[in-house]
Amino acid sequence: MVGLRALSGLAGAWGRAWRRVLGERLESFGGRMILGMLAVHAALLPLLFGGVIYIVQRGYEAQFVDHVRSQAYTLSLALASSLGRPEAQTLLEELSLSGRVLYAELVDRRNGRVVAATPGPPAPHPFREDFFFGQGGDQAYHIALPLPSRDGRMLELHLGFDEAPTRAQIGLAYRRALYIALAYVVLTLVLVALVSAQVTRSLDRVRQASRAIASGRFEQSLDLRSHVREVDSLAKDLEDMRRTLVDLAAALEYQALHDPLTGLSNRAHFYDHLHQAIAASRRTGEPFALLLVDLDRFKEINDTHGHQVGDLLLQQVAARVRHVIRESDLAARLGGDEFALLLLGADKEGGLRIARKVLEQLDAPFLIRGLELRVGASLGLAVYPHHGSDEEALIRCADISMYEAKSTGRGIQVCRMCVLPEADLSSAALMGGDGAGAGGEPRAGAPGEGPGGRREAAGSACETPP
Repeated sequence: MVGLRALSGLAGAWGRAWRRVLGERLESFGGRMILGMLAVHAALLPLLFGGVIYIVQRGYEAQFVDHVRSQAYTLSLALASSLGRPEAQTLLEELSLSGRVLYAELVDRRNGRVVAATPGPPAPHPFREDFFFGQGGDQAYHIALPLPSRDGRMLELHLGFDEAPTRAQIGLAYRRALYIALAYVVLTLVLVALVSAQVTRSLDRVRQASRAIASGRFEQSLDLRSHVREVDSLAKDLEDMRRTLVDLAAALEYQALHDPLTGLSNRAHFYDHLHQAIAASRRTGEPFALLLVDLDRFKEINDTHGHQVGDLLLQQVAARVRHVIRESDLAARLGGDEFALLLLGADKEGGLRIARKVLEQLDAPFLIRGLELRVGASLGLAVYPHHGSDEEALIRCADISMYEAKSTGRGIQVCRMCVLPEADLSSAALMGGDGAGAGGEPRAGAPGEGPGGRREAAGSACETPP
């Protein structure tokens, strides 16, 4: 009993799994196409091949009837020209040797007496003539022809032709038609399966692309040629949507990482690159320089000539800074009139060279709306890892140096490694006032409280570049 239950459970599980797989197949595009083709062929094939077979059958039957009636007429002419009974008997015996005639007899119509007959089975009595193939259901076609004789008697020729060879030909035609129909159905299903597989593969690619786009992965282009107009149109629309999303994502990413006024990187983008630069420097041991730039007379120009002139001035400052730095460097606007330059692979000397070029560009006059404006700048330089071991220490060191440059009017100040006591933090802060940039915006990395309200060491003091 336990074995029967286990076997029954196994059979039930197998049946459920098979029904599930079959259901999935039938619900697929290829399965629906195959089912549709089967339904179409189930409706049309009987009509098509049935009609063809009917025509072939009627053709065979008509050909048989025409042939045997022509043969019977020829025989009647031969018998009518015969000289007597022996000649007629000889002709009938020769006719029986052909194999198509079942019987033949000459009958006197007045008394029904058989004048001459072939050996073998006799003609049916009473004799009835057939007018179409298979009329009597006895597989014989019966013909009666009047035959006048020379002695004045009215004779009648009775012939019976075998229908079996024609029926065999019709059966062979049926079998061949069935084989052709089966081959046609199989070939059609194979072609449908191949076409549906091609279309299904194309639809799968479209589905995968749509899922990738929905999940935010739209870097891979959808180049699809399925030779199916609807599928290609769907793929083209999806590719157009993907390109639109790529452009939109690029625009949003640019807006999220760049300052809208100057086109330079913004604070978030700068901090991300600074973090990456520190990580790369720790791996390779290659230093890099951080340069903070503050415009000296921007607030005065902005208040005197208006915000539009101030915005144009910031744009020209950004253009000059961008012209000085290298392709591998990063220029960012941190806020207000404060900028930051990340000089990858630069040591102290390399940083100073670029700082002098920046200062030279910013000391030159700016021509804005017919006004010749001189803004000037103060720069603080810090080099990783000599002036700080992390982002906060490096920025604070460069910021303190920039305040020192602004308070002394020397233009450029370079940090040097040292640890300031708590009292020096206040002194360092006093060098640049309250740590706020132009317009009252807080400066990046200005000295202040660390996590939990604890005062952190500035980690640097300043030295004037030679």
